[in-house]
Amino acid sequence: MTAEERLEMKMRALREKADRITPGEYWIHRAQDKGPSRKVLIIGPRATKTNVQMEVEHLEGARAGQKQWVGLERLKGPWVGVEEYDALQDRWRRLEDSHRDVEWTELTAALAVFQQLIPAAVASVANWPFQYAVRIHDVSALELICQDSLEEMLGAEDSIEDDGALWVGAGATIRIARAACAARFGEMLPVLAQRERHLLLQTASRNTTGLETEASATAVLHEWCGTREATVGMHFRAAERERERLNGLVRAAVTALRSAGRHKAADRLEEQLRQGVIHTYADPDDPDYREDGYPDNPRFAGSGPDDADDPNDASWGALVAGPWGGDVPF
Repeated sequence: MTAEERLEMKMRALREKADRITPGEYWIHRAQDKGPSRKVLIIGPRATKTNVQMEVEHLEGARAGQKQWVGLERLKGPWVGVEEYDALQDRWRRLEDSHRDVEWTELTAALAVFQQLIPAAVASVANWPFQYAVRIHDVSALELICQDSLEEMLGAEDSIEDDGALWVGAGATIRIARAACAARFGEMLPVLAQRERHLLLQTASRNTTGLETEASATAVLHEWCGTREATVGMHFRAAERERERLNGLVRAAVTALRSAGRHKAADRLEEQLRQGVIHTYADPDDPDYREDGYPDNPRFAGSGPDDADDPNDASWGALVAGPWGGDVPF
């Protein structure tokens, strides 16, 4: 669609809306969407090449008695419906503000549940018309997933029916997610395992950005699913898997060193692999720490004496040690 076609479509919609506003009627005017409703008298429309406006006379507030051209989006409906309109806007505002009354970790957990268990065709999370809004498209399908009635799930939480869908706020989102976890906890187990492995790797790599929030949200998911957080045994098995992965990397490094003709370095690495410890040579107290200047550059930390003549050779020790530093047990 070209820009001209989009403009024509917009102008057609504005003209149709203007035709439904009769001069001489009293309408609701809001200078801002969240501002107060004021009574205005409709005088008549005017159209430019890119917009349609309505001239009104203000009957209330600081501008009472003044005339003004306003955009059609500022006119909210006939004045006779002002009480119903204001009440509906108050409900929308409460839904919009509902995320301020819930725990962030619970909301984070709820969003993960929606992503895993609830198809977007059934209910979807959006940031419009407000942040963390949930639009329920198919109530029956959602009740089937959660094995509970929507009325029971919502409890005292408010909802708004608009444009063929039901909108709920953050509090209701959490209640729905909790019900979905209880009904389909088995489908959440792979997600929980993945999240816990990610937490273990983050802790091991000392990358703790967002770690507390993710750990708290994972604990919430366990609570909702009726499962327990990772035990010492699970941590041990995860560490064993990581040890096996690192062993594979070391063996690959040995092969690469031999292919490059670095046989002494490969022999040292292979011997340390058999002994069960890989040295990074990053510790000045280590007997193999070198005084020839290379350790000052972390890129060369770990180069053996036979490698001193190759300043462009990256350290196999640093590569194998990974983000932990020090000695890595194998």
